Amino acid sequence: MAEKVSLTEMWRAIEKSGIDRKLLEQTDPSEELIRNLYTAITAIHEKELELKQLEA
Repeated sequence: MAEKVSLTEMWRAIEKSGIDRKLLEQTDPSEELIRNLYTAITAIHEKELELKQLEA
């Protein structure tokens, strides 16, 4: 089972990806939306790492 990631950690990853937190917060996102966005960003990051490994 995957470990539980805190909302703070999710926000950190979202901001690190270049998404403006203040702008996103203006839309009053639900925790589910934040979790989905975090999951998508994490999946993209993992694929990028896989591609870099294949290129090496």
